[in-house]
Amino acid sequence: MDQFLEVSAIEPGNILYILILKNTDRPLGILMSSLCGIHSIEIEIEKDTFVQKGVLGTMKLNEKLTIFLDILHLTQMAKMS
Repeated sequence: MDQFLEVSAIEPGNILYILILKNTDRPLGILMSSLCGIHSIEIEIEKDTFVQKGVLGTMKLNEKLTIFLDILHLTQMAKMS
């Protein structure tokens, strides 16, 4: 992810989690350094807080800034690289 977005790279040696995405034209997963759980919430995404290709927007969730990814756009970026 750090190759496409301005986010920190994952530290080596930590436990890692992989999120396997469904409904994509080829197998696709996102490697994560932490997993904070699954939430059912009403989404009110702010689209101007963190503007980058591959990001839908952000919102505060459990007092932390949460970035919502545009998976389709990131998939296209990965195909082109």
